Amino acid sequence: MTDDLFTGFATRIRNRERAIGYWCVLEAPGATERIARIGYDYVVLDGQHGLLGYSGILQGLMAIDAGASAVGLVRVEANNATPIGRALDAGAGGVIVPLIDTAADAAAAVSAGWLPSTWPPWASRSWPPSNGPRQRTRRRSAPPSPGCRLNLTLGPPRPHPNESKFR
Repeated sequence: MTDDLFTGFATRIRNRERAIGYWCVLEAPGATERIARIGYDYVVLDGQHGLLGYSGILQGLMAIDAGASAVGLVRVEANNATPIGRALDAGAGGVIVPLIDTAADAAAAVSAGWLPSTWPPWASRSWPPSNGPRQRTRRRSAPPSPGCRLNLTLGPPRPHPNESKFR
């Protein structure tokens, strides 16, 4: 993904402009690349409910980049710094974080996407050990701006499905 493509997409989202995307749930890089070339603004790889492991996410992001016209996003499996950091290290233009119930949940998700040198003291993401081909070097020289969409739960926190069994 080029910096211009990413910056243009991020600007559109921040301005609340319409963006049309596609969700992929299968590990099929050839199909993902073709989908990315159709003209969608973004393609989401669903790491929460999809049948994708880390290698599938990595291959999917490479396929989206090969399409050269869509931004690759990853819906991570949990609000945890590890899957958020891994998705961003793999080259995701942003992450969609599920299961956000409280302000603390939201703060933890956002913190997990920022590098400490750019947003101290709130950042919790560590530097990756190398600057491989999937990482954008601009994030080392300028403040990063990873996308982070939070799936908010409106209303009271969700009870555990088996909560009544434990009473």
